[in-house]
Amino acid sequence: MNREPRVTAQVGDKTYRLIEQLAKERQESKASVVRTVLDRYAYAFQLKEERLRVDDGHLGIISPTLHGKTYLTKHYLIPRFAQNRRVIVLDPHGEYGNGYEQVALRYEHTVPSSGNQLFETIQLQNLWSDASHIISQLTETLATSKRKRVAIRLDILDAEADRMIVSDFLKRVTSRRWQPPITLVVEEANKYDCKALVSRGRHSGIQAILISQYPLDPETMTNVRIVLGPINPKLVEQIDPTIAYALLELKQGQFLWEHTKGRWRRFNYAR
Repeated sequence: MNREPRVTAQVGDKTYRLIEQLAKERQESKASVVRTVLDRYAYAFQLKEERLRVDDGHLGIISPTLHGKTYLTKHYLIPRFAQNRRVIVLDPHGEYGNGYEQVALRYEHTVPSSGNQLFETIQLQNLWSDASHIISQLTETLATSKRKRVAIRLDILDAEADRMIVSDFLKRVTSRRWQPPITLVVEEANKYDCKALVSRGRHSGIQAILISQYPLDPETMTNVRIVLGPINPKLVEQIDPTIAYALLELKQGQFLWEHTKGRWRRFNYAR
């Protein structure tokens, strides 16, 4: 008599050793580790798909290179925001071209590192004086421009000078009331101090879109609605560790966004 072959589920040696290692590190049973993994994957697949909410709040878009965060900003977010706002972009790589008035922010000097404290202090004072003049001119140019879309092309030779000048601009831009309101897009936002921008911006008529490959500092992150691409799950431990497995399942053009605190939605801008 022919019998159907018995089907057995076997766990590969590498997987089994990993489960044993995790169980030992967490001081749990192997069954508990497996249940945790299955629960997290179940959570990842049960996330509701919903359009990213567009309102006047700040956004923090965190995603690896080439996943589509700039494309999402240019082709999905800005067309929706620009109906009632001007759009200003800090554009270090010239990705915002057609339809944008181009404004250059140039600085060719470097932050000194001579070992002579007096010399470095004098040079830094000169840099701050230059930066103050540059930022005042830039802010006035932006305030008087009639174009609805402006791209600021960053051309600052020294990385430390770039950090200092742009961070100061993001702070001082909140000192005036912008009318009409503006959406300020900051590419590579992890390089700069954005705390003043997101804490005071709304009172100045500024909505910030912060774009970065890496999570921003905790104070900034608490003041933005978070949009995540498939970054390393280790990087989301301080944001929400429950979504780590969901990030691994994201495909090109897919993001997770925080609908309300601790509640996430999946979003595909291509649909």
